[in-house]
Amino acid sequence: MKQFTSLALCFFSIGGIGAQPLMEFNNRHLGLSADNNPAFMPQYGFNMGLFSTAMGRTHGLSLPTLFDPATAAENTIREFIQTPGSQFGAEINIKTGLNLGFGTRKSYFSFSQTVNGMTNALAPKDLLGLIAFGNAEYYGKTADLDFSGTSLLSYAESKFSFGRAVSNKLNVGLSYSKINGLMHMELDEAYARILTLDNQQTIYEIQSSAALSGRSSLLGIDVNQLTDSGYDAQGAIIDALNAGLGNKGAALGLGAVYRANEKWRFSASAKNLGAYIKWDMAAQTHNMGPAQWTWSGLDTSVTSQLKDADPLQVVTDSIKAQFTRTTTDVASYETKLHTQWILGAEYFISPRAQIQVVGGSGLGIKGNQSFTQVTYHQELKELIDIVAGVGVFGWNSEPNIISSNIGASLNLGPVQVWGRSQFSTAYDYLAFSAGANINIGMRKDADNDGVPNKHDSCHKTFGVRSNNGCPLGYIGPRMTYENTVSAIDSSAVRYDERNMPVVYTEMEIEPVPGTKVPKEKKKKAKKAKTEMETPPKKKQEPNLSDIMKN
Repeated sequence: MKQFTSLALCFFSIGGIGAQPLMEFNNRHLGLSADNNPAFMPQYGFNMGLFSTAMGRTHGLSLPTLFDPATAAENTIREFIQTPGSQFGAEINIKTGLNLGFGTRKSYFSFSQTVNGMTNALAPKDLLGLIAFGNAEYYGKTADLDFSGTSLLSYAESKFSFGRAVSNKLNVGLSYSKINGLMHMELDEAYARILTLDNQQTIYEIQSSAALSGRSSLLGIDVNQLTDSGYDAQGAIIDALNAGLGNKGAALGLGAVYRANEKWRFSASAKNLGAYIKWDMAAQTHNMGPAQWTWSGLDTSVTSQLKDADPLQVVTDSIKAQFTRTTTDVASYETKLHTQWILGAEYFISPRAQIQVVGGSGLGIKGNQSFTQVTYHQELKELIDIVAGVGVFGWNSEPNIISSNIGASLNLGPVQVWGRSQFSTAYDYLAFSAGANINIGMRKDADNDGVPNKHDSCHKTFGVRSNNGCPLGYIGPRMTYENTVSAIDSSAVRYDERNMPVVYTEMEIEPVPGTKVPKEKKKKAKKAKTEMETPPKKKQEPNLSDIMKN
């Protein structure tokens, strides 16, 4: 079991190449929405689910272009490596886990346990050129192999969230995350520059320079021993887990949802506030100072060298002698997680149809990703939700990626399955999310005003919590939505704009917008209201002079 756990953690940690998981935003049928904004409250009494999200992109070289049958691949690669400033790489984020949620009429509690993996892998264009052509394309030129900025990060996160309705229009939320780092590697500087020169006496001459600076904590693995064939890396991981998972950290999150009126809702959230991870499990730093190396090849005038020496071994020994990497064990080092900001606005075409505009920044392993997406969300009763939209994703100064997304969820009683995908037409960006939930105690809300039908006296009309789901100013018991309205007794209560109760002795119920009331009932209600609002005439008291006269 311990071996399985360790292998699973490693799989989730390095199984991706990464970007920001696909955004699930304010979906009342999806408990996972509370993970992005703790102030949002799904409409279930209890939900439990498993989910997985992944997003990745390549940059610098479009894969469809590389495999375009109309153009030879070698010509595409040659054009790419000859373009100044071009760089090839991939970035992927993976997030998988489970979530639990429990809701009351005004509060929502949630817990999620996730494993997050992020990688920013750089493959210098000249490395691609050397693989494709050897140094045939580099005689008299310098091949620049720069891996600086390559990084990997994975961690387990236990998040506790609480959301609360503090007024008719405003929900606020707070989350706290306990973090355990799994794997981290970052190359602040890592490059090699290779110059190939023609030489009359040798096959060719190679001049090289290189440097390295970075740090790592790889679940107890000692990087120094990885080249040793007898080193048991899996055993080192298991020993580290048995000793207790270290690499501890924490983060805070805040959220707010403001329902301005029947048509508009606004949201804001901040994740990873003050987030950090202190790496203390097999923490190491790696350094190699800038060094030069020159190799003049095999002397063709001495043919015996070709018989008595292994050319590859000669090169390897020469490189090792010149470039010396130093790995140092350190007590610990700390990394910061970038704060993520998410803002959203929603326009409700109807209670079951809405347009969402969402934007965010600070995403990705470098915190340099931002996005904006516009999505149309349609509910088909309580059975099916359909989502479709477009998005723009940006990475610093790189060209933005325009993508399309589509998704759906199927709600079969307590069982829910859902999925969503996002992709660009150039196939250099792809994302997906999927999951399955058990939802119990669905609080149906026909008018989507946040008050369940069971407790909503006006369940087809947008209202407020303080007036049992009816609009401010409505009086009377539960609305039956008939064309005529019956009278009420003297205990009927109307709530005015200040939510202060005003008691009327006898009058008709105010109609819900759209209902028809007979003229006679209108007159009767108007007369009763006038009598209630007109103060009674004071009885004139006789004065003393009149009494004396009598």
